Amino acid sequence: MESYLSDNDNNPDAGNKYSVSNDNISPTSLVINDDCLNAMRDMADGSFHAIAFSPPYNLGTSTGGGIKGSGKTGKWTGAKLADGYDTFDDAMPRADYVRWQKEVLSECWRLLADDGAIFYQHHERVQAGVLQTPHDLNPGLPHRQTLYWDRGSSHCFNHTFATPIHEVVYIFAKPKFAFRKSHGLKTVFRMGKDHGNPHPAPFPVELPQMLIAALKPEHTNILDPFSGSGSTGVAAKREGRNFVGIELSEKYAAESRVRIANDNGARLDVKPSKKS
Repeated sequence: MESYLSDNDNNPDAGNKYSVSNDNISPTSLVINDDCLNAMRDMADGSFHAIAFSPPYNLGTSTGGGIKGSGKTGKWTGAKLADGYDTFDDAMPRADYVRWQKEVLSECWRLLADDGAIFYQHHERVQAGVLQTPHDLNPGLPHRQTLYWDRGSSHCFNHTFATPIHEVVYIFAKPKFAFRKSHGLKTVFRMGKDHGNPHPAPFPVELPQMLIAALKPEHTNILDPFSGSGSTGVAAKREGRNFVGIELSEKYAAESRVRIANDNGARLDVKPSKKS
């Protein structure tokens, strides 16, 4: 059964601004230019089978040897991330950031089908001698598993620290969630960053595509509430799934729509895990 999510701006009788239907015969993609909480609050409960995203990491604030400073309220210089993300400088007080991410994850959980899962990509960070982990941002969702992405390289080099080259993907899953049989997904995977992407902090399309390819065929609706350059949308299209992205930046939203529409990439050839 295929399904899609559509914009109901022209339908005053619709209960939500965005709604899910079940009568299309080909995958669809929709990128909404809005604040993610605003958009998600206009969506019905249980609309998505998987929600895969990487939020801003709040790297514009640092107590130590992090990425330093450029203007705005952040403390960055030197990388594409020096000015944050277009109109968002990614430099919130820690307490505000934690509160925000908990609210985002709570909304994602409401939107998740009863056999769905959230794939939450983030990273660990030490500030003033205290370890900050993505679990600090969890509003109490059941943690199914942790995946580890070995990026192979880093933009952070400091003689007082080992070079950080990994990020984590937390899986928060409803009780009925399961991957498809012979999915081939492992807890540690290595893939390089997307160096050709002009977005300041892109992840490779292969990352969300690997996750989406491991889903059951009936897991048709995919959401990314921080869709950025549209990598999750490209991955969903390649795997024959419906995609909804939400992006605050008008510039990124417009560019990602073009990118998704023009992509003709193939499905992943998933190899079943070998028994040891």
